[in-house]
Amino acid sequence: CYLSTPKSINTPVGKLNIELIEFYENGKIEWCRLSEPKTIKIPLGEMKVFSIGFYENGKIKMWNLFESKNIKTPVGELIVDSIDFYENGKISSIELFKSKIIKTPIGNRDIKFIGFYESGKIKVVGLVNEEHIQGKFFPKNTLIIFSEKGELLGKAKIDQRKMIFTLDEWEKFYEIYRVNWVNQCEKSKTDELNWPNIVTIHHT
Repeated sequence: CYLSTPKSINTPVGKLNIELIEFYENGKIEWCRLSEPKTIKIPLGEMKVFSIGFYENGKIKMWNLFESKNIKTPVGELIVDSIDFYENGKISSIELFKSKIIKTPIGNRDIKFIGFYESGKIKVVGLVNEEHIQGKFFPKNTLIIFSEKGELLGKAKIDQRKMIFTLDEWEKFYEIYRVNWVNQCEKSKTDELNWPNIVTIHHT
């Protein structure tokens, strides 16, 4: 909710002057935007932030930084604008101050956003440029997701509220369709490819 005038409110990281705040159903603070940036000390160092998100147990879920900060990440030191955390404190994702060439499971790529597994392996990257990767076309600014072993799974979608990344359902549909089509071609033993009927999806 938006506060008509900023108020000093107790949070898991101390009293903060807040102008916008959201709560969990149990009344615990989920997210808040500060009326003015404030420097807060955490294990990663001192961060000047303008919004903070919390887990229900009070642990920090995310920061949006007022001033970009150089931090240590699973892929080296990077200058970031925002950081998201797992409940155990490990970094779950970062948005870079500006794009940077990063070594990924598909080689060096110009990246603006990186999501990590708890192991530190890359889970998601945000492509700055359009790319043709392993026979697939990905427009610029596409999020792509990998398995923990580094296998390219396809386009990712994100639950902005929960900051959870999953494989796009349309990507799953395409993969099932492709596999079924390839199997059909194998069975036909012919060069004439009979495509399956297209399924029309009606939106109500």
